Amino acid sequence: MCLFRAYCTEFYGAELRKCFRTSVLQCFEAAYVKCVKMLFGFARKDSVTAMFYELGLPTCKTIVHNAKVKMESCLKVHSNDLIRSACSAVYV
Repeated sequence: MCLFRAYCTEFYGAELRKCFRTSVLQCFEAAYVKCVKMLFGFARKDSVTAMFYELGLPTCKTIVHNAKVKMESCLKVHSNDLIRSACSAVYV
């Protein structure tokens, strides 16, 4: 579980989800769910919500949302004035 959390729940570039089409994100989420089910021995028909709750893992949407919030909060307090002002215009 520790290895899975370290290597499979950190999505590089997840905070930039607006750059991707909805269909791409849906395919990515389906692949994440499929991998979790295969790695932890869940059946194909098992409830996704129950599976993530039982494992204590975040869903794909939660990971992407948290990455976005973390990026926004980091950019708002950035030491560079230009970055702060650009981000305040984008995330108002």
